[in-house]
Amino acid sequence: MKFLIFISLLFSCPWAIAKTTCYAHRGGGWNYFDNSLGAFKGALKEKFEGVEMDLHQTKDGQIILLHDDNLSEVAVGVECPLNENIGHLFFSNVKEKCKLKNGDNVTTI
Repeated sequence: MKFLIFISLLFSCPWAIAKTTCYAHRGGGWNYFDNSLGAFKGALKEKFEGVEMDLHQTKDGQIILLHDDNLSEVAVGVECPLNENIGHLFFSNVKEKCKLKNGDNVTTI
């Protein structure tokens, strides 16, 4: 309901449209893999003014780009701990056992 109210206000207030900034959700994951470097490059190519990214910290302090709090939607690997909360995992374990479904490594910053 809040979203519909926001949309109504946006279209009824010309000054709001002029000040709207467009960010690519999940880094621009509509044509690219969510929160990936490819998505960020695509967002720039599509002329978005910024990107929204989700960050999670592993148990050993490594920051990774990931929308959810686990790897179940984006990763594969026979021994990859897909359903484990990222905050409970060491990055070395993720790096060794998991690949993103697009074949890339889990993206870090």
